[in-house]
Amino acid sequence: MILVDKQIALLVETQNMIFSGYKPENLHCISYDILLDSVILPNRTNENKFIEKRSYNLRSGETVYVKSDIEIQMPVDCIGRIIERNSVMRMGLEVSGPCYQPGHKTRIFLRIHNITSNDVVLHKGQGIAQIMFEHLDVKPDKPYSQDEDRSYQDEKKYMGVQGEWRDDWLGQLEKYNQKIEELDNIENRIYGNIITIMGVFMSMFSLLMFNFGAITEKNMGIKNVVKIDFSLMLLLDILLGVIILIVNKRRTKAFYAVYFFIFLMLLGMNIFFWII
Repeated sequence: MILVDKQIALLVETQNMIFSGYKPENLHCISYDILLDSVILPNRTNENKFIEKRSYNLRSGETVYVKSDIEIQMPVDCIGRIIERNSVMRMGLEVSGPCYQPGHKTRIFLRIHNITSNDVVLHKGQGIAQIMFEHLDVKPDKPYSQDEDRSYQDEKKYMGVQGEWRDDWLGQLEKYNQKIEELDNIENRIYGNIITIMGVFMSMFSLLMFNFGAITEKNMGIKNVVKIDFSLMLLLDILLGVIILIVNKRRTKAFYAVYFFIFLMLLGMNIFFWII
């Protein structure tokens, strides 16, 4: 039997069914509105902790967990079902939640998925779902509060995956973090290669322009042109080396050997031409 508004209000008053965050204006004929308190995001540096944001831009195709504004403790002869709001569904958001069993005491946490092609802003105080209560004809022998597998009893802060699935979840999270690191390395290598190629082209252009200008100068001999050419090449070699060392994180011993060989060769040529 689905409970109506006056029955829900009576259970809230007599059995504290919604014992934290209850507001009479959120009670409707057969359900109670659930408001968003914060959006829960993973902490990359510590898988046991999470980041909470009061406002969040949910990208297309993205899924997040959210903390609601209420805590419930289900009577031993009732269950609670999460249902979607019509307005939220029309925004293109899918809201999922568990069935709260008899004796379950917890804050409500929900999962939201953006199925649209546009970003949707989530914010504190936003109505995101409803909870509907049902009365059982017979009380269960063992309510959730007495179950051995009550991983989410008294969950006031989001705990992520608990119980027998935790090890699998941590393994998947580790693989996810590794993929992120690999993508970061690929991105850094791409940027490093682009900057290096641009630097090479700029260096060649600068040398060509200088030598073209030097040819037209009557007072500049070949020896002076060679001196300046090698000086420019040494400075450009140092500049490109600094760019590669900073941007491109993947460096090998062969890279160091080739780079320092070129550096020493150019340094020696500069010393030779500027002394003689």
